Amino acid sequence: MTKEELIEENALVAAAREEALREASRECAYACGCQDAVLALIEKEKPMNKLSKVTRVEVIGDSGRILSLWNVKNVSADLQDNEKTLKIFLEGGKQ
Repeated sequence: MTKEELIEENALVAAAREEALREASRECAYACGCQDAVLALIEKEKPMNKLSKVTRVEVIGDSGRILSLWNVKNVSADLQDNEKTLKIFLEGGKQ
């Protein structure tokens, strides 16, 4: 398998995993009666899906750059804890 084929397969697996997590979230939301909140969160997350081209992640604070990771891939983000926590998931990365 070529490098390009591996990258494409990896992206497909990541997309499938993300959709499976969304579906599990929907099912859990329906079970606990909070489906409106979860569906709203999923809709808000859609712009985050444009992270497929991201290769660098930086965190900037009051005093400047706190964290800079290069050569990252498969970046995704999720809001948790009533939208009080932003979690960023990625593979690779060198400081």
